[in-house]
Amino acid sequence: MSQWLLALVLWLLGHWLRWNAALRPRLRAQITHPVRINVCSDDGIARVYVFANRRINAQGQRDASAQATLAFASAGLALQCLLSTQLFRHVTEGLHNDRIRIEGDGLLVLWFQGMINQALPLVAVPRYASRLPNAYVKASDEIIAADRITREPVSDTLDPNWTGAAQAREKIIMLQAAKGKPIPPF
Repeated sequence: MSQWLLALVLWLLGHWLRWNAALRPRLRAQITHPVRINVCSDDGIARVYVFANRRINAQGQRDASAQATLAFASAGLALQCLLSTQLFRHVTEGLHNDRIRIEGDGLLVLWFQGMINQALPLVAVPRYASRLPNAYVKASDEIIAADRITREPVSDTLDPNWTGAAQAREKIIMLQAAKGKPIPPF
């Protein structure tokens, strides 16, 4: 029973991720280079999630060329983890108890968990007040740490005397991502 249910959950998760990536630009923007992630159980249930060209697809077999694999000892354990509001805690405990294995790049598994949390928010995101009381929102010389804060004059352009500024700026990965350029893998 749990094997059939895990296969259904993984199938639904794949379709939910694909639908969310199509409709939510913020989720789609995180897919910057091709990634293949396996999610499987030792009792034969497997699904590979393919992230490429700002899209997500799910296929029903285990892929040997995947960059990362999240393998569970049983389908029941996989269901317990994937349907929990504390996915990260369950995966960490399973890794410690040797009931869950990560093969390949562990950072991609964390990234995948983040994608799941964005597409299927089982965990309530804390909502904060629009402004915290006594927040430091503008420069002030009256605070205790005022002498430790360096304040530069505002500038709209780079200093022309610094000849390497434009080349240095083009190397910043965050600015490349904002322009939609592909980001090199970790």
